[in-house]
Amino acid sequence: MRDTVNIIITDNSVLFISQMLTVGLSFEEQSMRQISEELKATLISNKLKELKLDQAECMFILSEDYYTVQTSIEAFVKKQNANNNHNQKLNYKSYFQQNENGNSTKICSEQSQYIYQGKNILDYEALPLLKNYFVNTTKIKHNAQKYTNLVNALNKLKIKYSSIIPFSEFASFTVQNDSPKRGGETVIISFHNSKTHISVYKNNFIQYYNNIDYGFSKLTENVSNQFNVSLKMAQKLIELYGYVFLPKKYINFVVDVPVYEDISIEVKLTELSYCIRESLRNIMGVLLQDVNISDNINFVFYSDTEIREFGKLIGLMLNAEVKNLSLGQLEYKAVKYSLIAMRYFEIKMAEKSKKQEVEEAQIYVKNQKYSIKDKLSSLIDIHLKPWLLESENCNL
Repeated sequence: MRDTVNIIITDNSVLFISQMLTVGLSFEEQSMRQISEELKATLISNKLKELKLDQAECMFILSEDYYTVQTSIEAFVKKQNANNNHNQKLNYKSYFQQNENGNSTKICSEQSQYIYQGKNILDYEALPLLKNYFVNTTKIKHNAQKYTNLVNALNKLKIKYSSIIPFSEFASFTVQNDSPKRGGETVIISFHNSKTHISVYKNNFIQYYNNIDYGFSKLTENVSNQFNVSLKMAQKLIELYGYVFLPKKYINFVVDVPVYEDISIEVKLTELSYCIRESLRNIMGVLLQDVNISDNINFVFYSDTEIREFGKLIGLMLNAEVKNLSLGQLEYKAVKYSLIAMRYFEIKMAEKSKKQEVEEAQIYVKNQKYSIKDKLSSLIDIHLKPWLLESENCNL
């Protein structure tokens, strides 16, 4: 049986999770400001060889930078009970693309739902006649250039992979599987180097997405400006002494930062903590301003760089408990279970969609006037063909 390894790619790091080990790879260690997708693939390939996993089948989990979320709302008037245009109770579609390894990779998923008087309506029949209603469609798909460059680089290096999925979707399933608030909403906040993302899922469907062009680099810049030190030194201060809420035992601590020969700058930890806290509070304030808070919500926080008690700050801003998702502590079994749950969900949605298509076609044929021959042909098309493979389908 071939080994499998789950590879999580974020803004500035890669995490390898296999049955035997969990290993991280930081892009900052490569001493380059920006890492191209081609270089990422090369680093991943070299690391797989180093770990003796180059023959393993990979599952890639990509950060939000590789995906875009689009939302559209259309207005309609219900003129009759029989719905010819939007007849699914819950319309969920996934689009797959076959990769060079012969596996199908999901490149887009789409969900549509009815809205009447500001409320979500699952059943078309529940909508009142001659009233306006809306169809809200949310689509998550890959960022064409960034995603394509990575996939092309992986294929060029002959890295075998079974599937590629969004990090936020994976995190949603991971949290739902480990939470007492199952079936509720999951809010995922991802804090990266140059961007911060927020994704809201309900019943494993994405409901809302937003991002801002501020992240750890903005925090570093603020500390650099506040204490008149270099960006590199500011980052070091945050990593070594950075607290969102400074413990009492460090209140009187002062750090001497060397500047030139015997010249140094004094940095009080109370002032450093205040600068970090206010910077992060401003970033989160912009990101969270449109998020609705309710009791049945799982809040999850993830950061590429550890900042002590960052999750506590977010919890205070939201007045809610926030779970810190530490990728380094993820176990192979937990990841595997989440991926199996995701696949099962996809299969069930596909079966439900196919069943609805068959039922709708049955109703349509029943209401038409056909000859016996035509009716038999239609029944074969409805009951048999949808479940056949393409090669079998061609022979009918």
